[in-house]
Amino acid sequence: MSELADVPLVPDLEEELPLECVPPGIRAVVRYPPGRRPVDRSGRLKYSRVLLVAEDPPNGTKPPADFPREELAWLLKHHSRTWKSITERWGEHATARADTLIRCGVVEARATADQKFMVVGARQSLHLTPAWLDSARKHRLELLERTDPELARAGLLRLLEGVEQLRHERELLAAHGKPTVPPGSETRAGGWDTYEFVLRVAHWWWTDPRRRPRPIPDETLAISHGHRKGTHEVWTRARVHAFENLMRGAISELLDFPDHEIRVRGPLRWVNGDTAIDASRTQPWSGLPSRGVHMVGQLERADADGVFVIENVGTFYRVCQEPGITAKWICLWGAGYARTGLVELLQRLSPLPIAVWGDLDTHGIEIITNLRERVGRTVHPVAMTAGAWRAGPHRARSQKRRRADADKARLLAAKAPEELRPVAELIATEPDLAGLGLEQQVQHGDVFPVLPKLLAGVLESARHGAPGT
Repeated sequence: MSELADVPLVPDLEEELPLECVPPGIRAVVRYPPGRRPVDRSGRLKYSRVLLVAEDPPNGTKPPADFPREELAWLLKHHSRTWKSITERWGEHATARADTLIRCGVVEARATADQKFMVVGARQSLHLTPAWLDSARKHRLELLERTDPELARAGLLRLLEGVEQLRHERELLAAHGKPTVPPGSETRAGGWDTYEFVLRVAHWWWTDPRRRPRPIPDETLAISHGHRKGTHEVWTRARVHAFENLMRGAISELLDFPDHEIRVRGPLRWVNGDTAIDASRTQPWSGLPSRGVHMVGQLERADADGVFVIENVGTFYRVCQEPGITAKWICLWGAGYARTGLVELLQRLSPLPIAVWGDLDTHGIEIITNLRERVGRTVHPVAMTAGAWRAGPHRARSQKRRRADADKARLLAAKAPEELRPVAELIATEPDLAGLGLEQQVQHGDVFPVLPKLLAGVLESARHGAPGT
């Protein structure tokens, strides 16, 4: 998917929709040119996408208070950003930050909507409002306060001095003589920003005597990046990969992520005193507290065939609209990596077979590999084949990112679930396509018509104890 989309035209007429799941301070609207109101056969407004806009936008273009300056500057570099790029950059902060920007009149969000159930679905992109579009360049120049590269390098060398675990990295940086990532760095970072971020966190990791065995993400940043933005720094995907490379472990094993919502749809009930959440009835899904489910209450499984874990929230939303699947499968979305709460829930749902569907790229394979290792059970990838990867369309990537992903895929080819090893091998070695991948969403048209059959195949494999997954 391209990083940039065309700047949307702003029609003259606007209708607000009383949809569910719209955050406070935000309206869901449909816009259209005069005389071109989209209607169905009954004359009712017809829509499948909406705009999420500020309920009471402020006058002027004052930047939101306490919003990370560098992140706003990054957003303002382009007229629009795809939701994929937003989540890759902001991680678990993506939705909260996007909502803040919407309320402050900086952006409008394009999202899917279900007219039948009157609910807002997945975000698709963010677009600067006209006022911010006109002043984006001026604001971006004001927001960017870049540190001199040579000073940044000198400061990092001073910081790493005397830390035995990082001695090799410091020697590489000193010998390199430039404020860029030195060749041979175990981080395999694609740029200086990622490299410096990871080494500052690693310095804190190895030198703070009060560090917990598994600190939460904010704890890693409050001191390591207190000189900059502290806990407002972001664990981007590139930073996660580089930190995992340096520390030789999965992020979910190194850090302890706070309780978060696990979205679930299907034959599962959680009962805690007078509180009962029935995931087979709530539309479009139910939200379970990831740690709370493990620590308190009771889980009641109805006549479930298995558990279906989906990586992307948009795909999860589409799966929730398939009654033939949700009637028999407990469908879960746990926000990417195999966090502790999701792992504990899957362990409690044993011995139900586990099917997984993720992006056909290095990151998606790594998530599933980590999930299998942490849950300690067989997992069954669906729709993640070498043929599907070859067919594309592949997502564009910079050469640095492609090299990094190809290197990681080479490692995964030896330890990923057996069904994913051919894909990892292709990502690592395919002459013209090495390091590339494709998103789940581009597979929807091919996969959803046959998804029930694929899941039936998972049950058959589980019954016969198929090895290697």
